This record gives sequence, structure tokens and C-alpha cells, in this order.
Amino acid sequence: MTTADMNTDIKVRDSVLLSGIMKEAQDKADRIVEAAQAKAKVRILQAQEQAKKQCHDERTANDMRIQTVHLQIESARRNILRKAQLLKQDRYRTQVMDKVKELLYQRVHEKGFSAILTTWIAEATVGLGVSEAKVAYSEETPVTEKILHDAERLVREKTGFAVTLALDERRLGEPGIRVTSLDDAISFSNHISDRLRRFDREIKNLVDKRTCRTE
Repeated sequence: MTTADMNTDIKVRDSVLLSGIMKEAQDKADRIVEAAQAKAKVRILQAQEQAKKQCHDERTANDMRIQTVHLQIESARRNILRKAQLLKQDRYRTQVMDKVKELLYQRVHEKGFSAILTTWIAEATVGLGVSEAKVAYSEETPVTEKILHDAERLVREKTGFAVTLALDERRLGEPGIRVTSLDDAISFSNHISDRLRRFDREIKNLVDKRTCRTE
């Protein structure tokens, strides 16, 4: 083999070797690119899914915030309506109480009011639970000996116990009566204002039922 042939053979072998190296390098480069593309696709998909989840979470959070605002608005509306209802009921109750008080004060000057005083005295005496007591009254609601005797009889009829009542020298500052034990230890008042206070809850319930019924 001549030197020229040897050189040619070397060149052929180098060319083949270089071609193999280049192909291997190209294949490796292709694999790297494919791997990179695959990773990029995965990351893109992950990013898309994360973005969707974030959007969904944000929509859910917004929906919850909107619902909370609606609930707060509804609660505020109900509170306003409730307060308005209570104010209306208080106003009606005050009007009813004032009217009842006015009617009671008007009845003080009627002839038949003595029967009411008899009932109030008997009620207060039973409430005290004593056998002897004294009765104070106001100038507008005078109590006579006859009224005392009628009250004693009413207590006896209602309870079966006999009581003795006497007039108290003290006078009251408002219409009504007050029954006190002889030693002044206990007393039971039946002023007009006391009667109204005792019936306040009953009047309140009546007004509440009537106003609710008209809503």
C-alpha cells in the first residue's frame, strides 16, 4: 500500500469516525431538546392548572365575600326593622298606658269608685296577711268607715279570716290607698301608678300581639 492509499484510508476512517461522533452528538442534542420540551410542557400544564386553581379559589373567595356582605346587609336590615318595630310598640304601649291612666283618674271622681277602693283595700289586706291594719288614702280618693267595713267583709268572704281595719292619719300624695300593719313594719300600696305598673307587662303583651298581627 502506497503512502497515498494510506492517507486516503486514514481520511476515510476519520470521516466515518467524525460522522459517527456528529450523529451521536446530534442524537444526544435531540434527546436533550426533547427532554427540555417535555419538561417545558409539564411546567406549562402545571402552571395552567395552578392558574385555574388560583382563579377558582379567587372566585370562591369572592363569592364568599359577596355572600358575607349580603348576610351583613340582611342582618342590618332586620335590625333596623326590629328597632323600628320595638319603637312602634313602645309608642303604642305608652299611648295605651296614658289612656288607661287618664280613664282611671277620670273614674276617681265617679260615684262608683268607692267599690273599686273597697276591692283595692281588700286585695292589699290579703297581701299583707295580717289581722289588723290601717288604711291611708289621698284627698282625691277618700276612704270612709263604710268602705273599711265593706273591705273587711270582702276579705272574710274571700279568705274566711276576719280582719280589722282602721283609718291611717297619714295622707297619700297620689290617688289610691296604702294598707300598713299597725307597727308600720310592712305595707301594700294600691296607687293608680302601682296598678298601672302591675299591668304594664299585660298591656305590653297585648300591644305586641296586636302590632304583630297587623304586620
